[in-house]
Amino acid sequence: MKFHPLYSDIRLPERFTYPFCYTPHPVCIAAAEQLKQHITSDKNLLKVAEPGKMFGVLVVKESRDNVGFLAAYSGTTCFDFDNEYFVPPVFDYLQNDGFFKTEERNITDINHRIDEAENSDELRLLKSELEITKQNAAREIENYRQSVETAKHLRDERRNAGCDAAEEERMKNESRFMKAELKRLKQRKEKEISIAEEKLQHLCSEISDLKTLRKNKSDALQDKLFRHFEMLDKDGNKKNVCDIFKDLGAGIPPAGTGECCAPKMIQYAFANGYRLVAMAEFWYGKTPAAEIRHHLHYYPSCMGKCKPLLTYMLRGIETDNNPMEHEVEENLKIVYEDEYLCIIDKPSGMPTVDGRINTRSAESILQSLRPDCDIRAAHRLDMDTSGLVAFAKNETALAEMQRLFASRQVKKRYIAVLDGETSLKNGRISLPLSPDYINRPMQMVDKEKGKESITSYRVLAVKNGRTRVSLVPITGRTHQLRVHCAAKEGIGIPIIGDNLYGTPSERLMLHSSYIEFTHPFTGEKISIKSEPQF
Repeated sequence: MKFHPLYSDIRLPERFTYPFCYTPHPVCIAAAEQLKQHITSDKNLLKVAEPGKMFGVLVVKESRDNVGFLAAYSGTTCFDFDNEYFVPPVFDYLQNDGFFKTEERNITDINHRIDEAENSDELRLLKSELEITKQNAAREIENYRQSVETAKHLRDERRNAGCDAAEEERMKNESRFMKAELKRLKQRKEKEISIAEEKLQHLCSEISDLKTLRKNKSDALQDKLFRHFEMLDKDGNKKNVCDIFKDLGAGIPPAGTGECCAPKMIQYAFANGYRLVAMAEFWYGKTPAAEIRHHLHYYPSCMGKCKPLLTYMLRGIETDNNPMEHEVEENLKIVYEDEYLCIIDKPSGMPTVDGRINTRSAESILQSLRPDCDIRAAHRLDMDTSGLVAFAKNETALAEMQRLFASRQVKKRYIAVLDGETSLKNGRISLPLSPDYINRPMQMVDKEKGKESITSYRVLAVKNGRTRVSLVPITGRTHQLRVHCAAKEGIGIPIIGDNLYGTPSERLMLHSSYIEFTHPFTGEKISIKSEPQF
């Protein structure tokens, strides 16, 4: 049974969940609890879930106003033993005789051919032959060049000892011959190398052609697959994934688009005439190596794959407001100012500079307050982070402040409250971070391509299920402190109110509490403190 009755007297929300930033509604938490009980009660399902998987619940109403929920998991069908509990995929492309599996087998065959060619004895021998030919050519040319030098040295000695005209002419002919012979030797060796290179290039071209064929077939298969993913809106209109992304200017759909919890649940609800009430998604199982995911924590729908789809599917559905776009009172405080610099205490919810959010930035407010200055932010805080931010009042001051930040001559300290207790006391976190392009603006731990990020921390207090910490960033990567708190290789506990790496609440409990630097123009030591309001 896909529709699971929800026996609860919890008052239902008036509007549907805004999927990309939300606090789970109590009715969704109740539904999620039923799903968690089902997972733990089924040993086969638990075995698949424990390595780590995203699950979702969608609370709906039947036509007769019975309240229940739908359940889903992200990814392809893998719970054959439990397929009656979860909603089906939007398009089941895993049939063994379907076009996807058939073409996938063809691509797999190309992969085998590429692997065989790249690991073949022929390729190894041709590479070795080319290398030996180059080495022999270099050795023979160098040996003959030494012979030319030795012969020249002997001719010079004979000239110094005295020689007649006939001897001089003979030595000139010898010199011309040896120079010409060196040139001919180089040409012969270049031809030998060219022949060896052509043999190798012929085989490499065959491998390259196979890789091009594989890419073209993969791209064509992905495009064909996405055209079979026809997404519904509330009125029953259909549009395939490729056209949705194209119409929204979202680029090429990432692999796995349409297989996340939210679109699968909403698709099934629309197809069966259910009315949407609320939704939530949570992670079950082990934390993955790169992403910040914690067992039983709730997370928003992904931006890269789900946002374009849900933007289309939820047309005409009244949703909660995006809490990231709330209006913020212009109550920033100027805590230091001179003719060069201005340091403010920024409230949570106010962006440092103008961006895509329809909220006035601290920079634009300062520009309106100081219209005679060319005010620019010397560094930035996340919109939801409160505290001290330094601004320059002209281009020269901006360049100097940016130099201080780049050379790590500015000391900063943050205060954060974490959503849990830890036995850690202090330490140093070093993780390679890179953007998670599928889930912008999130960052991920990337040991291959990530950039170094370093933070020192000290636990200030542990009480009532929360931990208060002091954080000193050594580097300044995007979301560095938020990731270092939430990542299992860091403290392992997200900051309260972190809608990306933890659980949303009224605000992110992260505050820039201290900044110190030597004034680039006066030489004065500037040190400013700010107490967090949490």
